[in-house]
Amino acid sequence: MTAFMWISVVLCMAGVPLFATAVYLMTRQVADPLLVFAGWLYLAIAYWWPLGWWLARASPRVWLRALVGYLLSIPLYFAALAVTYASIGYHFAPRNGDMWLTYLSASPWFYVYVIVLWWLVRRPGLRRAVTQCLAAAIGVVVMGTPVAAILLVDRFEPAAATPPVARIANVRVVDPISGASSRLQTVVLDGGRIVSVEDSSSSKVQSAGGVIDGHGAFLAPGLIDVHTHLQTPASSIDSFSLRYAGREVFGNYPDHRQQYLASGITSIRDTGGAATVSWRLRNELRAGRLAGPRLFTVARLVTSPEGHPVSTIWPAMLAGPGAIQASNGAAMKAGLKADLAEFEPDAIKVIYGTIGRARTHLTEDLLTDAVRVARQHGIPSIVHAETTDDVAAAVRAGATGIEHVASIGALPDSLLQMLEETKPFVDPTFGEYRVLLRQQRMAGPAVDAAMNTARAIVARLADAHVPLVAGTDAPLVPYGSGLHDELRELEHAGLPRDAILRIATVNNAAYLNRAATLGRVAPGFRADLILLERNPLEQLDTLRHPLWTMVDGVMMWNPQR
Repeated sequence: MTAFMWISVVLCMAGVPLFATAVYLMTRQVADPLLVFAGWLYLAIAYWWPLGWWLARASPRVWLRALVGYLLSIPLYFAALAVTYASIGYHFAPRNGDMWLTYLSASPWFYVYVIVLWWLVRRPGLRRAVTQCLAAAIGVVVMGTPVAAILLVDRFEPAAATPPVARIANVRVVDPISGASSRLQTVVLDGGRIVSVEDSSSSKVQSAGGVIDGHGAFLAPGLIDVHTHLQTPASSIDSFSLRYAGREVFGNYPDHRQQYLASGITSIRDTGGAATVSWRLRNELRAGRLAGPRLFTVARLVTSPEGHPVSTIWPAMLAGPGAIQASNGAAMKAGLKADLAEFEPDAIKVIYGTIGRARTHLTEDLLTDAVRVARQHGIPSIVHAETTDDVAAAVRAGATGIEHVASIGALPDSLLQMLEETKPFVDPTFGEYRVLLRQQRMAGPAVDAAMNTARAIVARLADAHVPLVAGTDAPLVPYGSGLHDELRELEHAGLPRDAILRIATVNNAAYLNRAATLGRVAPGFRADLILLERNPLEQLDTLRHPLWTMVDGVMMWNPQR
């Protein structure tokens, strides 16, 4: 019993610095790590120790002792969850039987941990000694992790003295609507907004701030990625390293933010992750405390109790911060109401597809209700769909946009007519579909055939004037460069370069509900701009390597400096 309690304390105290430091680095609040410490200590005292005391009682029927111990663990488990949730700013409040069962399904794993520890230390000897040494080693390593994390963190913060730019002279403006200028022009900025676009030879505007000479290069609007998952500690689905993961989580995803800016992407929409983290990152970026693209968020996504990603990616017990697990309309509306008040999301995302592995599927009535809530609050509704039936349901619900249309496999005339009449934004996510095909272990020719089918579907949509948009679903594809791969797929589908540029700027801005402020180089629009060596309407790939990237009139990426 003494050994069990000692190991629990070591593991508890080892975890506290790691989690408390992580919370502090992300929030810069002293109170938050203290709450984490309190929650972690409560878990040790109110869950590990009582069960350890019970299992250590002398009794010949070990199996009975273990069974009764599990029954005793259930109320302790729920109490520990409630306190732990509170320590990170959430409320543990299952609203129905399905949610209680979802949480309960994880309780055996917590208890297995206790059983294993108890079995390892129940008798003196080599097994106990080895376990104690390992626990001590874990304590030393994990307590050293915060120090290493601080040394590795690259928060990618803008220089405090970086002045906003007032004038960009001697550039050839490339506007997605009006086209590319053949004359050298000057773009005048004020307060992060474009005031005027004038011929350089006749511009008489006096600037009190910084002036940039474009030396005849092409000035275009920054690109927009409408579907990404920023909160992933890997550069892509094929790449993971512990050092990279630590730097990303502790540093507020610095490499992701740099990759977007280096790829000329000035706005992104985070379409799934912990709502609190998205909300905080959006505020940090808006306030200029972090360098990066403009961030739009969706708060918690709406899904069924065991739908995607709850039963496919996230463990059910960890899904609460990122998902509203809706089994009925009342529960869903209550969750959306809370999110709208607390996080002020820029859109509502609904998971209607299942990616083939989810155990349950959201009903069409709930889909329609969620879309209606978004409309009532004047924000876009985003629907994850994977089949023709899913897309048709999203159209009937009145969704603003539909994601993953490249994967539907066919486009019946009846569905095309629905899309042509209602004109929702349609996001193919070619890269995500290619990854899905690869995970299904398709051979090369089969993948090529499926991709050609997807391109043909998108070409039909373009011919029918259904508004296309471009998202990546990173990290299924690399951050930043994945958008350019998506634009290349649109080119392979036969779309002209001017249409593709409009998709990545004007259409994407409209999908974000920012058609009047983002996506153009014109008076009244935000100064989210990129400078290019060549005209993208003649060579689309020049978008991959901007000479510099500007957000709100502030230089965010300039490799020459």
